[in-house]
Amino acid sequence: MSATPPHQQRGISWPFRSEPRSPDSAPASWPYTAAAAPTGEYSDQALFATDGGYTLLAESDLTGAYSGARLAHDQGTGTYRVKLADDRVRTDGTDGPLATPWRAMVTGDLATVTRSTFTDDLAPASRVADPSWIRPGTVLWTWLAGGKEAGQSLAAQKAYVDYAAERDWPYEAVDAGWYFKADAWDTTDPDWQTNSWMPELVDYARAKGVGIIVWIHQRDLDTPEERARWLPTLERWGVKGVKIDFMDSEAQPMLQWYDTILAETAAHHLMVNFHGSTIPKGLQRTWPQVMTLEGVAGEEKRTNTAAHLTTLPFTRNVIGSMDFTPGAFQRVGLRPNSDAAEVGLTVAYESGLQMFAGTPESYDERPLARAYFDQVPAAWDDTRLLAGRPGQEAVLARRSGDRWFLGGVYAGAARTAGVPLTLGPGRWLVETVQDGAEGLVRNRQVLRGGDTLGVDVVANGGFAGIACPWRPGVDSCYR
Repeated sequence: MSATPPHQQRGISWPFRSEPRSPDSAPASWPYTAAAAPTGEYSDQALFATDGGYTLLAESDLTGAYSGARLAHDQGTGTYRVKLADDRVRTDGTDGPLATPWRAMVTGDLATVTRSTFTDDLAPASRVADPSWIRPGTVLWTWLAGGKEAGQSLAAQKAYVDYAAERDWPYEAVDAGWYFKADAWDTTDPDWQTNSWMPELVDYARAKGVGIIVWIHQRDLDTPEERARWLPTLERWGVKGVKIDFMDSEAQPMLQWYDTILAETAAHHLMVNFHGSTIPKGLQRTWPQVMTLEGVAGEEKRTNTAAHLTTLPFTRNVIGSMDFTPGAFQRVGLRPNSDAAEVGLTVAYESGLQMFAGTPESYDERPLARAYFDQVPAAWDDTRLLAGRPGQEAVLARRSGDRWFLGGVYAGAARTAGVPLTLGPGRWLVETVQDGAEGLVRNRQVLRGGDTLGVDVVANGGFAGIACPWRPGVDSCYR
């Protein structure tokens, strides 16, 4: 974190971006100056453009000892007040003096802010002594692919496992419905421990090298008795992780529930995806089994814009893994971007469990997207911002071993984008997946480090790419 000049610490009056707490109601004319932003409450990972660069406001080390915060603003002023989710923070039952969360400012140029780990650095060290069971990976997610019917069908889930195994995708996620009564959607079967087909699916998937992640509603884990039934059973069955949904609060009682479930999932060796959740505030350092969190208007939203997609790498995703669920090619007309941009989101957005949201049929109709997904890891050795401006464009490069994966998303008119290839010296083979006249196309070229990569981008489009060291005889970065 760079030092913040005194004039930047007072009187916030620069062009301002944040994710409003009610994205559907945000006027289309944003960004605003800090003073002109509408009266309302804003998420506390707010990004401000300043005279000297950018400043991202965020929290870290938020636990049930306190309450979640947001930024309250009155239009016409440059002041943003911290407002808590609770009117009063309870301190009964706590030992010692009250410890509040960190309030952090990440400052610098956009590249510095984007790759910052400051909010994680402020959080307590890991409480998981042996993390060897925690394994990031790509996931075939079945909700947008199959919905309610798939969630209650062993046959459908086995077919998804088969597809994941064919592609060497390490996980398949079973979403809502699998433990509901067959004749009453959203009603938990009281005999789920004996009636469920989940153990059969887990065994079937294990034999094919695929791990199973299961959805569960928070209401089924909100008492000690429920957790004592669910968590040991899932561990005994061999489930690899849980997607817990519908917390929908940063009030102190819910944060206390987070404290409990974090310790208990770690004890039962269950990776966690928090959906319908708070945003990460350092907890992935303390509890590394938390692979990703929603806390974002993701692929399920029908009102997203291309500008929103280009903003997330600079706001929500800076502070921790983001379960956006890219890859829903079948949702034509329900997403604002092109197919190549959708491929690029798998790199532009970081998530320890990268949930692919498409159908097997939509992948098979786009073999270049499918082949790229086969290459994408979910854990990275390095991240760099190659080009970007919130609301307009975002091009990120993430390294795994000696390969750099590229993801670019753009808002606005078609163009030929110039991307500085600042990956290091030497020659690089760069293979890109772009939008063509009749679908996705793959281009190859050899460039030197520091050259400009030219990419044809359609309106509200983007691209994906892989760059690897080139020498004579190397004709592909795909493995």
